Amino acid sequence: MIATTGLAAAVLLSVAGCGKSLKDLEGRDSPRTPTASAASGGAPEAGRTGGTSGNVPSVPSVPTLPTPTRNPTGPAPSVPPSAPVDGRDAIAVSKAAATTMWTVDTGVDTSLRDATLRAAPYLDPAYLADQQAGTPISAPGAEWLTWAEHRAVTRVVATLADDMGKPDDTPVKAWHAWSLRVTPSGPDGWQGTPVTVVVFVSLARSGPDQPWKVVEAADSRP
Repeated sequence: MIATTGLAAAVLLSVAGCGKSLKDLEGRDSPRTPTASAASGGAPEAGRTGGTSGNVPSVPSVPTLPTPTRNPTGPAPSVPPSAPVDGRDAIAVSKAAATTMWTVDTGVDTSLRDATLRAAPYLDPAYLADQQAGTPISAPGAEWLTWAEHRAVTRVVATLADDMGKPDDTPVKAWHAWSLRVTPSGPDGWQGTPVTVVVFVSLARSGPDQPWKVVEAADSRP
């Protein structure tokens, strides 16, 4: 198991939200993961968990959302199953994790945190435990509320974005970035505006012959 450092939320926010690259993640173990868009107040990624450092401000009440139809810890019925992933391929693992984290069914999910938990097969056990035990860092934003109103499901198209800059991979550490085009649509025929998100992923493994696991993921809006 890879140790979790519990890096302060503000540090990761600056990585994901201020134009920095994957090079800024080099040398870290597996800090907890706030999402950069949470600082903007209107992003749908509210509910994914962050670190425990700093004070979490109180949030205003939000409109009542449709009640999810089932327990979100299992596979969401409208989310297609993931294709087999080669655990020895860091690019494949990082893509699968990033895509899963943004593939949601708002008829089931209460936040992106539920999608993050579905990415469990790709996550380091310590990082997964951190996500399971963490506290949401903000209330749902306007986009998520709109998606939930239409019981939307998202379709994600991922494009490798390593040209943003990254350190060289080692036999036991790797860094990759993905540009995601997230398109929400509802069963009522509603088509939402596509969202572009960049996900910075840090991976590690215990040895050259072991599978890669995600130890950190941070979202950023271009």
